[in-house]
Amino acid sequence: MKVSKMLSFFMVFTALGFTALQPSPGGGSEVLDQFITAANKHDLAAMQRLLADEVIWYFGEDTLSGKAAVMRQLEFDASVKTTYRAVDVVVRGDAIDFELIERSDLLQTLGISALHRFPRFILRDGLIFRRLARQPIREEKLFTERMMHFINWISQNRPEAMQKLWPQNQFIYGKDGAQLMLRLVREWNQAATLPGHGKK
Repeated sequence: MKVSKMLSFFMVFTALGFTALQPSPGGGSEVLDQFITAANKHDLAAMQRLLADEVIWYFGEDTLSGKAAVMRQLEFDASVKTTYRAVDVVVRGDAIDFELIERSDLLQTLGISALHRFPRFILRDGLIFRRLARQPIREEKLFTERMMHFINWISQNRPEAMQKLWPQNQFIYGKDGAQLMLRLVREWNQAATLPGHGKK
């Protein structure tokens, strides 16, 4: 698998302008509040109740379709102790735009204190139906640099683990993928010689 394709699995770059969206009446920030609260408690059952059956998470080339696929990604985040804070929330009918500040053990081990994402949730019947990205993450350059170094390292030093994480060019989410990913990033962190590596 090409390094650029593997890296895309960790980036959320699907950007849509406001003119592309025609929100329907209803919805509100309370759904976002419930989702953030459940995510920070790592309460997967509560998060699942907030997702529509036909939910789609647009994650660049790695779009996740359906509740089961999205829940595996949320399980991955919970397993690396991801926490979120939503700021600058704007609700337009069933569309919720916000800035999402994300922290996790995985990011910390990569030497990144936080990622600032800019998602849009679209609701249907009071449930999260779509997650889009309005613009790239703020720390794109730093994140790309660290992930490129990690992916090059794992391909050279842990090719068998590479196959476990990306079998048939599909990244493995869920608890097992998260635990393996975090262990490998910690190994890379100890071996890395990148200037400034590990600084928060």
